[in-house]
Amino acid sequence: MSGDIICAESPSEIMSKLYLNEELCDIRFVVEGETIAANKAILAASCEYFRIQLFGETNESRKKEIVLTGTPKDAFKPIVKFIYTGRIEIRKMDTDHLISLLSLSHEYQFRRLLHWLEAKFEQERIIFDNINKVFKISSLYEIDSLLEKCWRFIESNAKEIVEDKTIFTSFSFKLVDQIVCRETFIADEIDIFKALMEWKKSYPECDITSVLANIRWDQISLENFHQYVRPFGVFTDTQYIDASVIKKGKRGNNSPETESSIYNNFYPIGNSNIFFSNERDRDRCHSHPVKLYLDCECSSVDPEPSDHMESCQIFRTVMHDLIYPYFCKEISFKTLQRDKKASFSVSISPENDVTQMIEIYKRQVITRSLGEFHHNISFPKQRIQ
Repeated sequence: MSGDIICAESPSEIMSKLYLNEELCDIRFVVEGETIAANKAILAASCEYFRIQLFGETNESRKKEIVLTGTPKDAFKPIVKFIYTGRIEIRKMDTDHLISLLSLSHEYQFRRLLHWLEAKFEQERIIFDNINKVFKISSLYEIDSLLEKCWRFIESNAKEIVEDKTIFTSFSFKLVDQIVCRETFIADEIDIFKALMEWKKSYPECDITSVLANIRWDQISLENFHQYVRPFGVFTDTQYIDASVIKKGKRGNNSPETESSIYNNFYPIGNSNIFFSNERDRDRCHSHPVKLYLDCECSSVDPEPSDHMESCQIFRTVMHDLIYPYFCKEISFKTLQRDKKASFSVSISPENDVTQMIEIYKRQVITRSLGEFHHNISFPKQRIQ
């Protein structure tokens, strides 16, 4: 007889019958005092985490019952249900529960479930009460789509965030640091500073020097500085004057003028005038030649880059490549200023990789007299290339 049809239960129906079946299980998990029955083979086939735990060279692989400490039951049970049935009810699930589920899915490397949960995490779930937690999870696990939703919420509520100290002081240091750095976090700069000071009161042990460096001091008036900044004693008058001449501009208004023109009036004088020093021997690294690179097309045809610097009007970047890595705490060099107002910055890298450069110095100089200027830049001793 051809074309025989065998009526049988579908695989999904069989799997559903195995779900939480005490009689047919071969492993039990105890989570927050509750026992959850399962099947080793099914769990191992679902993700690599369970395969290693239940069939690898682990203590758990030899047990019939595994006690999970630090694992939330409200997250573990839905994962087991998803493995057997392919379904999770998240419509009525609160956001804290969903965050726990996201975190556990990442820990178990359950990518299929993780991607599904990311897509189901609606923008409306993010509120002031949970933004810190959602941001932490999305940053820690590099969940870009969720991180984007966090920033969308933060930026759309920027004014309320800086004006309500209970909101801002609930944020982690990492979130506060990134908010102050962020070009698209649009609020009055003095209000951002006030919010930062309120945060500092709640966490007096934290060093906020790096965060203060990203305040746009040119957007804080002298009157506001005297009235609101000076009383805190976190930024001196001299620091304010030096920082305010660097025109960062308003947030959300990244003018190309700052990036395209202010570095054109300063240029180093030759490669023989740069010194890399540590405590023991100031000229040690200087005595070895360094390779010199200029960021301009015409320098490629010039056999002597150090001479080319004095005639070129185009280049924006000069890079010195040491022959070997060197532990250094100070860089000294001379520049020739072409105009009464000029700016430059200095960056270093532990490797010969321009994508890993770290800016350590940025300055704008306004002077009445033009000519040579000496610069000594000190920083924590470190390995540079």
